[in-house]
Amino acid sequence: MSRKSRFKKDLRSLVKKDIHKPFSRTRYSKRRLSEKTIRDRWKFYSRMVDILYDAGYKLEKVQNLGEKHLAALFADWDERALKSHSVQNYLPLLRRLVEKIDKPDLLSVIDAYSIRKTRENGARIEALLSSGEETPEVVNLTRGRSCTAHGVNYERVIELVAQDDSLVALQMRLMRAFGLRLREVHRLCPREDWRGGDLIIRRGSKGGRERRVPVISSKQRELLACACEIAGEQGGSMMPREYTEKRWRSHYYNVMRRNGVTRAVLGVTSHSLRHDYAEENLQAELGSSAGRLPGGSRVRSDVALVADRKARQAVSAYLGHCRWGITQYYLDPVAVQMAKPARRLSRVGREAVEALERGEALL
Repeated sequence: MSRKSRFKKDLRSLVKKDIHKPFSRTRYSKRRLSEKTIRDRWKFYSRMVDILYDAGYKLEKVQNLGEKHLAALFADWDERALKSHSVQNYLPLLRRLVEKIDKPDLLSVIDAYSIRKTRENGARIEALLSSGEETPEVVNLTRGRSCTAHGVNYERVIELVAQDDSLVALQMRLMRAFGLRLREVHRLCPREDWRGGDLIIRRGSKGGRERRVPVISSKQRELLACACEIAGEQGGSMMPREYTEKRWRSHYYNVMRRNGVTRAVLGVTSHSLRHDYAEENLQAELGSSAGRLPGGSRVRSDVALVADRKARQAVSAYLGHCRWGITQYYLDPVAVQMAKPARRLSRVGREAVEALERGEALL
């Protein structure tokens, strides 16, 4: 057996117990990961060995992994210009491996690389936004992903879809009214999940996390009442009883394509309705336009910064996430750049934000 094969075997025996486990600390579901995710993890570790050997490091045991090996791995990622979301998927796998070989000093190396990539990505976005060019990348950054940002009248789109399939159109309205994911709206059982108060999302949520979505307007209640009536005819859920979830999802996407609800045609998908929900609710939480936060000024008081953080935390919870910062992926990217404070919070402001992150009430 070659040295490289021995290294791969040692690596495989080290990570095989954890390869099927989720690394997220906020995941409630006890289900193992999908087979695709597990395969992707094995591919990452195998590719990591190939990169180290191509760089001239003939390791035989994983325990010999050091800072120079991580540097070679990161250099390969930079050379191949990996996208930020790929890097963010790989770093937790690398952190878990470092923890398994009990080398905590290497964690700081990984964190430093993560911080550097985040800063580089932020600088790239700011450079693109200030360039004044009209490249596809700049247009995508400045417009965001919501229907509103692309000038698409989602009500008109849903009316067109309703002529094709009224049930699919109803599901789109539920996605827009409550910020639901596609899997969540397909598995929704409105008669069980709504009893007149908040809508409780139990089935299909990310990581199995249950959440409550506020039902405030009469339009939302009328929509849920209609969903209860339709679901009652279909065995309780929002999918026809003669369909499996896989077949219904395929049918749903076919309806989207027939009506041009794709990135290629309209520039948006049905998931964009979730982005509209996020922007609308952040506007309601702050009482100002989410697309213009924070009024064009980068210098804000502690009160404004804490209020912004509190509003984003609330919207994040409505969407089924735990971190307030996740809202940056749903809002106008220009607003995200503007919302970055140009100065540090005062001690009182930091304490208020820390209390918010612990889930404590703010005065």
